Amino acid sequence: QAIIRNDKPLGDPGRLLSVQKDSYKVITNSVFGEVINTVLGREAGSEEDPLNLEALFALYGGRQIVALCYFDQPLQMTWDPSVNYAYLTLVSRHDGQGGLRGLPTNVRVQCANTMNMAEAIDGRNVGFSIRHTSSWEERLREVSMGIQAARGDSAKWVKFSQQLAAWKVGGRQRESYLRKFLPVSDADGKLKADNTIIARDKIRTILESPTCEGIATNGYGLLQASTEWSDHFRGWNSVDSYVGRQLLQKQEPKARSARILREMASIKV
Repeated sequence: QAIIRNDKPLGDPGRLLSVQKDSYKVITNSVFGEVINTVLGREAGSEEDPLNLEALFALYGGRQIVALCYFDQPLQMTWDPSVNYAYLTLVSRHDGQGGLRGLPTNVRVQCANTMNMAEAIDGRNVGFSIRHTSSWEERLREVSMGIQAARGDSAKWVKFSQQLAAWKVGGRQRESYLRKFLPVSDADGKLKADNTIIARDKIRTILESPTCEGIATNGYGLLQASTEWSDHFRGWNSVDSYVGRQLLQKQEPKARSARILREMASIKV
């Protein structure tokens, strides 16, 4: 069976999204919308922190539909002068590479940095994934369980970031971190070595910018600056890949930054 966009005419190369087996049960965009509305409605009546819809958008020509939701109450992070919210990203894919996914994401509002717990804790599984062959009732139960998991992951993030914020960083510790995070070896060619030095300078500049005001001299600030560099300063091939790496994909530089800082600050996760 062909998975197509019904808003594209026959012959349009963007009409075909993928070709799947007959047994493949599609979660259409309308059904995905029902899932979103049901989850938002159910959580709105909850005594716990309700979910709100932040944005709904398509990536890769409609092969991925993304709903970005945020929990109503800001995270209690007194060590960061900016406002922090816990987010839940819901993704429905039409390319056969996954069903309905949910990924907890923590966003620092002022500079829109994102850090997933999967990156902060060495790639352990977080979030949830639901196959397209599941029934509606099973999907809804799993999504509800995923929301509870997202709340739990936010609590883990707060604890981890608080421990990082308690680790004070001076010039010596900052430069030691940068050498570990962005190393230069004798085997590197001149172009690579120069680009690495430039990347280090960009992180130093980010630390001195308003987005790191109040956190530039601790481990949490180093993580935020490295995350901003990874999200916004590295090269990207398209708007889709630029957005995807911020919200949907585990990024090696951010995972490496969290690992190095955890080791330097002697934090156990």
